[in-house]
Amino acid sequence: MGYIYFLFFSFRRAKRKYLRTVGEDSRALVSTVGAIFGDVVGRDELCESIIHELRSRDDARPQVLMGGVGTGKTAVLVRLAKRLSEKGLVPVPVRLREIHSSSGVDVLDFEESGRKEFGKIVKSRLQSDQDEEKAWRRLRGDREVFVLADGLEEVLIKEGGNEHESSRERDALIRDAVKQAGDNGLPLVIASRPHDPLRGMDASITDLEPLNEDEAARYLLDSSPYRRDEYLLAQIVSTGRLVESPLYLEIARELCACDRIGRIRPEASGENEVLRTAVLELRCRLLTEWMRALMEGAVREDAAIDRDTRLAVIKQIRLLAASGLKRDTLVVSLEGLTEDGLLHQEQRDNAHGTGIDLPMAVTLGSRLGLVEFSESGVRFPHSIVQAYLGAGILGKVMKKEESFSSAAFRNLGREFLLSMVMYANILRMGGGAGCEQLLEGISSDRLTEEEMRYRLGNRLLMWDPVTSGLTETAKILEGCAAFIDIDNVCRSSHLKGLALKLGERWREMSQRERPEEDQRTVEEAKIGLIRRFGEAIREKDDPQRQRFYMNLLAIAAEEHSYPVRLEAATQIGQGASEAVRVIPHRRDIKHRSGEWYATMQAWLSPMLVAGTTPTEAGERVNWYVDRLGAGKQHHDISLPEEVALAQGFKLAANRRVSRAGEASKKFLFDKAVDVLKRTTYWYTHLTVLHALTLWSLRQDIPILEARSMVRGWLTLAGTEAGPPGQPQGGRDGRREHPFVTEAGRLAVMALHLGETQKYLWIDESDVVSKVGSYAPAQSAMRQIQRLWIPSSAGWGVLDPRARMLVADVLVLSTLANRGEEPTRQAGTMARTMRSDIPPCLSGSRDPLRPTSKAMPGSREAGSTCAPGCEFGLCPYPPRAPQSYWPEIHEAFCRKQHDLLDRHQLLNMRQAAWWQGTTLRDLRHFWASMEERAQK
Repeated sequence: MGYIYFLFFSFRRAKRKYLRTVGEDSRALVSTVGAIFGDVVGRDELCESIIHELRSRDDARPQVLMGGVGTGKTAVLVRLAKRLSEKGLVPVPVRLREIHSSSGVDVLDFEESGRKEFGKIVKSRLQSDQDEEKAWRRLRGDREVFVLADGLEEVLIKEGGNEHESSRERDALIRDAVKQAGDNGLPLVIASRPHDPLRGMDASITDLEPLNEDEAARYLLDSSPYRRDEYLLAQIVSTGRLVESPLYLEIARELCACDRIGRIRPEASGENEVLRTAVLELRCRLLTEWMRALMEGAVREDAAIDRDTRLAVIKQIRLLAASGLKRDTLVVSLEGLTEDGLLHQEQRDNAHGTGIDLPMAVTLGSRLGLVEFSESGVRFPHSIVQAYLGAGILGKVMKKEESFSSAAFRNLGREFLLSMVMYANILRMGGGAGCEQLLEGISSDRLTEEEMRYRLGNRLLMWDPVTSGLTETAKILEGCAAFIDIDNVCRSSHLKGLALKLGERWREMSQRERPEEDQRTVEEAKIGLIRRFGEAIREKDDPQRQRFYMNLLAIAAEEHSYPVRLEAATQIGQGASEAVRVIPHRRDIKHRSGEWYATMQAWLSPMLVAGTTPTEAGERVNWYVDRLGAGKQHHDISLPEEVALAQGFKLAANRRVSRAGEASKKFLFDKAVDVLKRTTYWYTHLTVLHALTLWSLRQDIPILEARSMVRGWLTLAGTEAGPPGQPQGGRDGRREHPFVTEAGRLAVMALHLGETQKYLWIDESDVVSKVGSYAPAQSAMRQIQRLWIPSSAGWGVLDPRARMLVADVLVLSTLANRGEEPTRQAGTMARTMRSDIPPCLSGSRDPLRPTSKAMPGSREAGSTCAPGCEFGLCPYPPRAPQSYWPEIHEAFCRKQHDLLDRHQLLNMRQAAWWQGTTLRDLRHFWASMEERAQK
């Protein structure tokens, strides 16, 4: 009788009240969220994917959201908590940063931590501890409780230590705890920065991708009291790249709410690229205007603190920020400040002059949302704000106190690097741009930008681990990226030395990556550095810098990671005339001595034309096109080069074209048609078809016209690829490849509806690596975006038909190139130069065996093919430490499995028309691919 009363009265009432509270204010539940926080935008697709995974599968693994400084990890947990409550599920937050080794905790148990937090939350709603235990067991049995753990990088850190000093024992402890949670079937979502324990963790790791720019602009517009100047807000979002760091978006929202956003006027870039200095300057202006609004009471009005007191509080808090930068930690103890000579003296002087000592400043600072109390001391909830506040004193303390510089450079934390970059940009802006009070006293007695750059460069010593003491590859790369940012604001450039070392020692750096280092983190750091390097070359009209494009080309030739090579090609392709002048022509490269150079040339040629004119760079494309077609038989260029050329056309077509670029657009369109005519390879046709579709986009294309356009292109495909007089392709010769036929049908929908991101994609490996978010075709943001398919597009946005197609395209591409270098790809790629698909894709997929163990000779192409198969491609190539082709991500594999698991009455076409096998076979294949991705 007591259990019935508990179940139907106490338990249900407590759960209902709990969910109502979460639904009304989910941010109050997640205590790690800072005060600079509004609604969460652009994360619904990601949250739905996480919920579906953890809710629908008994063997679901814990989910890890990985993101760097200010990427909005905690914000996703807040949105996830709200979405869970709307579905009647119970989110339980766990503050991992409160679990530290000094508390005597030597075992990390996510379930026990979740149960304790759950007990604290529902204690007032249930009658006894026994009822709390019953409620927990009930929710766990029904899989209705979700543990949301924030701050994995700060768990079990020794008090007074820093987050990067984690031992192997700590890393193993974290991995064991995550595995235990998975084995026990605990629905667990963890937010973490990139760090070593993630490598080898038995969890599904999702890189936190940028927000959608359209949703970000609408979010700001909704926060503005006058809802005016939508174009200005779109410019701010675009110029500041606010989608890369949601904290800046929240700061912009608060400035909109107090009607101060109009004081931020980004420089009009027109059709030109927004370069890095403009991005950093706008972000610093946002922070500066927000800090001034905070001091003047326009922000945090309810704190009831006068202006002079607010200024005194900020001056004290910035000293704590600098102390945290020195130790590479967000949590700072008040006692620790006494060990910092100059900072401690500054604190005492401030207290004597204003009457606001450090404890009082912390108390008032928590009301302003700058800091919060924790068991270990004072914590900065926003690392970007910590970096900005620390920048106000950084130049002075680094110049006067060598011990500060030594400790900070020894740790080389991300916030410290960011603070140095902010400091250099604040000086460039003239000392605070309206926030001079914050920087008062350091205008003369401080480091210059050049001195700051010298100290960082001297510390890095071009990543010599013996003399610098730096062993983490990602840290070295991030330090080089910060060096470039600081160099951009200096009067004279020292980029040459870094450029030479980047080109000379890239391979050596890649080969000495530590086995225990998380390779995703390293890859992201490489991409970030290459992006900064490319932007730095274009930042100033300097002939010396233009020669650095050759260094980027050398990096791409030495790099094994496909996404890194793609980023290098993109940066060179944006170099326009400057890159054309220094990048050698393909005819000057001996193919056998420069395989990647040759392939990169094919990739780059159309992109260089798109940024210049046919007169400047058109001959490069003509050189390739003239070597395709009747009688050529790829004697002059390889099949990998042909594929790279097609990819270059699509990358060029994705750029929105101005009137000045119409000549280049027409030239490339005609040459793409020539490539379509003169080739027979299915992937070339599919890729060129996408490029032609992007170039043909305009508003309101009737469906019949769209069909006619696509039918005309497909009719031309392969018509000039063989001996004269012999029909070779299109609808007059052999049948089209099934993948090209389906791509044509999707292209019709893209032309008719204008929804490019639903039916097309730019790069197969990129689109399957992220969930993505949808961007409407018509908006102010879309008018100023420079790409037809934005970087926020992912597989979650694709139409189910397009998702099935891109999946099998990627599978067949992997079978064909097998992750090898270009010279070793051509043979197996040639086996797929047919108008049909292998039996392992058109029939049973058992021969693919993606998870089978490698035995001598058992993983060679053709060793497991079905009897009578003429392709000789099976099995699926084994995973390799250094593959030249990316793996299909776990989340995408899982989604493909679920897509095929729908009830037939709800989705009549569950498998694509070319997949002549059972749904059970397809589900088994994608389950095997998911298992492979987990290894």
